[in-house]
Amino acid sequence: SRPALAVRGIVKRFGNHVAVDDVSFEVQRGVVYGILGPNGAGKTTLFDLLSGFTAPSAGRAWLLESEITGDSPDLRALAGLGRSFQDARLFPSLTTAENLAVACEPMARNRDPVAAALRAPASLLSEDEIADRVEELLELFGLTRYREMFAGSLSTGTRRVMEIASLVAQEPVLFAATIAEVFAEYELPYFLDRRRPLRAHPLSRLVPALFEVAEKDF
Repeated sequence: SRPALAVRGIVKRFGNHVAVDDVSFEVQRGVVYGILGPNGAGKTTLFDLLSGFTAPSAGRAWLLESEITGDSPDLRALAGLGRSFQDARLFPSLTTAENLAVACEPMARNRDPVAAALRAPASLLSEDEIADRVEELLELFGLTRYREMFAGSLSTGTRRVMEIASLVAQEPVLFAATIAEVFAEYELPYFLDRRRPLRAHPLSRLVPALFEVAEKDF
């Protein structure tokens, strides 16, 4: 089967320093991969290259056989490449449910603002579908009890889980995260509990993520 992601000869130089040196690999759908290495090995730089936040000095990358080497981060996100960061990128003045609803918006069946203002049937149906999806994500990630709480009032660990739920809401083809940046040591047991229902969930086919325990490593 075609890989979710293919990387060929990726290089990143910062002056005379080579942070990523001729890296090539493929990532298959539905498989959990881990990229292992000590601090300074270039793992985060590699993720920055894959997600478009850093331009490579050489090499190419494909997402589902479409080349993304020159694409901006937003184009890669629309193509299905999810990325988590050290600081959760959420709306602090919105509730947990509202943040997830915003994350679902790109997948909405109807995004016409006029139809929404007129409460057209197509818009109402789309809103109902988003509401159902939010409920699914709240349950899947153990966030139901935080539904009406503002994101800015939640703990760092809960915000990180919410950020990942927001990424899953967009049905990414690939989800990349540096686990040490996403979860503190005391938070890992909680999230690993969430991994089990994720694997059994239909979305797991679309989210080969980087967890503490990987099926394959590089």
